[in-house]
Amino acid sequence: MDKIRKGSWVQIEWTLLEPWERPEHLPPETRQVPLRMRAKGILQEEASTGEPATVISTCGRTLTGTLVAENPPFTHSFGPQIPEFIGLGGFLRSQWRSADE
Repeated sequence: MDKIRKGSWVQIEWTLLEPWERPEHLPPETRQVPLRMRAKGILQEEASTGEPATVISTCGRTLTGTLVAENPPFTHSFGPQIPEFIGLGGFLRSQWRSADE
């Protein structure tokens, strides 16, 4: 497996809580799986996917975990536009201005 160069943008992952450490008030299907953490940052030493790695996050934190991806994409979305919300911001601002007068 090829090594990823130091200074590359990568994603690491590690376990925060094992299933037996999770609170009992959680639903059973949630308690059955570990709580995992993922973070992106600049790789501090060359490593391969699946190996331990240390990164510096964009806010300057040093984090260590298992290297899972090089140059990870952003996959989140706020979903499609909700038609009822179009223009809502302007309407609310006009209402607030009227209330201030």
